Amino acid sequence: MPFADANRTGVSFAEETRDSPEDGFPLDWGVDPVLISDAGGVSYPGAQPSLIDTRFTGAPLEYEKQTVESDEINPDRNVVDLIEVGANAQGSTGFELSYAGMDSFIKAGLHATDNDWGTPGAFTGAGGAGDIQFTATGNLLDAATASFIVTLGLKPGMIIYIKDGAGTTLNAANAGYFKIVAVNSATQLEIAGIAKSWTTLVDQDSMDSVLSASNARNGTSEWSYVIEERFEDIGVFIVHTGMEVGQLDLSFASRSIVTGGLTWRGRDSAALTATVDAGGGYTAAATNAVMNATSNVGVVRAGSTELDCKIKQLNLSVANQLRGRDAVGCRTDVSIGRGECQVTGEIQAYFEDKTLWDQARTHASTSLLWQVTDAAGNSYVFDIPTLKWGSPRNPIPGKNNDVMLTLPFQGIKTTAADGELYTMQVSKFAA
Repeated sequence: MPFADANRTGVSFAEETRDSPEDGFPLDWGVDPVLISDAGGVSYPGAQPSLIDTRFTGAPLEYEKQTVESDEINPDRNVVDLIEVGANAQGSTGFELSYAGMDSFIKAGLHATDNDWGTPGAFTGAGGAGDIQFTATGNLLDAATASFIVTLGLKPGMIIYIKDGAGTTLNAANAGYFKIVAVNSATQLEIAGIAKSWTTLVDQDSMDSVLSASNARNGTSEWSYVIEERFEDIGVFIVHTGMEVGQLDLSFASRSIVTGGLTWRGRDSAALTATVDAGGGYTAAATNAVMNATSNVGVVRAGSTELDCKIKQLNLSVANQLRGRDAVGCRTDVSIGRGECQVTGEIQAYFEDKTLWDQARTHASTSLLWQVTDAAGNSYVFDIPTLKWGSPRNPIPGKNNDVMLTLPFQGIKTTAADGELYTMQVSKFAA
């Protein structure tokens, strides 16, 4: 009999029915895994899920039982019984960040709303007079097509990407990544570039350039998953249902790839001898290159300026304060409660001057934005519009070492110009 080998394992997932299920999986939250298999001749009255493979570096997922030892006193000194009083699924998965590889889980970690993270939208100018026009005064972008703002769901604070069209070469000041400062009308945006070298737009019109946007902000939508671990060499499939993202972590460290982790809480688990995938196969995971923090991180801004200090590491955590809700007569949780969205992290930089140290001391609000782009040109932009620094730490180490400044931070509520409340947003752009 073979033993299970880590190099013969796979992890796949499908969204359960929620606010806007992407794959049409008809199951409600946390259905008994045995019911969605054909085990014992019992089938759930609905289609099985179509599973999608996910890339991962480890998956310590667990079926966690809660037990209570009997307090009965026995003259023979033996424990009378160990009683099961509850159970749930939980654990974590690790990953290396690649474009489109973790999009569903990033959305779930943010509890983003239904229309976030959808198919990236793009508007291409037709090249007619004034179709896309850039104006230096006021840093305005105008388009003759009135629907483009509505079609792309553009709103204040969002990040957009503007690039050359088929027959257009944009002025460098009019191309790249921009934040929407204001939506002035159905056809006009006020924008500001996020690059360090950007100062203002340059007058230019009649452009067939391309404007794209795809944005996810933390919200109140609930996303849950069926997650299947498959052990191909021994023919075992462990299925976890009702799985929700409790915490999303990302680490951007020098001379390292960008790594991340997800912590999970779910309802139930079962070990099966066949996959619960509807077709017996799996949709392949995206195959874009793994991103790194050496050549792929292009912009790190704090407040209105790009950081001049040399950053050693930037860590981010989005925690949702999940809690199981137990009830009399139910072995597993009846639902999962969610607390506030807590966005925290820290920057570790070489200690060069007292600029950031002073910002921490004054406890003034600032912002943090950074961009990561793979070799093919696919990008993510992480944006915390309002945050406050924690206590600055710059301990003097032993000899022959650098003095490092470590600054923890926490994101706080931002009110966008249109009244929307959020703490963090992630934007993505295909090459």
